[in-house]
Amino acid sequence: LGRTFLIPEVLPHPSVVLLYGAGGDGKSMTAWTLAKHVACGIPFVVRGKLMPVKHGPVLLLNGDQPESQIQEQLNEIDMPEDAPVFIQGNWQLKRFNEFCQLIDKVKPALVVIDSLIGCSSGDAFDENKSEFASPLYWLTKNNGVMFHATTIIVIHHANKTGGFRGTSAIRDGVDETWALKRPSEQQIEADPSIRASRFINIEKSRAGRGGTSLVMRMEADLTFSVSDYVKEIDE
Repeated sequence: LGRTFLIPEVLPHPSVVLLYGAGGDGKSMTAWTLAKHVACGIPFVVRGKLMPVKHGPVLLLNGDQPESQIQEQLNEIDMPEDAPVFIQGNWQLKRFNEFCQLIDKVKPALVVIDSLIGCSSGDAFDENKSEFASPLYWLTKNNGVMFHATTIIVIHHANKTGGFRGTSAIRDGVDETWALKRPSEQQIEADPSIRASRFINIEKSRAGRGGTSLVMRMEADLTFSVSDYVKEIDE
């Protein structure tokens, strides 16, 4: 199955991307913002150029938040009421048959699963065991085979030190792993304009982008622009 991009050079399609970060760092907001670009077909600034986005429906699968809270988050990013966004609450990752039916019905360009722990129910206490990652392997293996090819973002939590939480099998089971981080106080001091930005380190990528970093900046209209992040060299 050939891989293209929903957002050029940013979001591969089809793929399963794990987005993780510390609590309050904006994981859901980042995912919702990407979802807004896809649902509304809003172009994305990539390395200074306005790039087209593959327009299509978005499916939000949530495990532990009431729909009212999700609607609040969508209102925060100014998601239009008529945008093709479908919300399914109380979701569990192991509902494989229901997942296939939903995907084939909605045919989403993008699926957001929030979050890996929240959608794992009674299995959550086993996140350090390799079996915990089995639904991710299933999603990656069957994307475009048992269900309509799509891009899936799975939101995950960082551990107390900001690193990856749970078994390494979680990382192995997906196409890409993105680490989301706020800029440090020193970085903000050097460049106050990045205060509302988020750095995304692509730690693992089957598309050959591992080890690269992006900086996502929130613009005045609540859209995001993205560019390569190059650390300043101290001469």
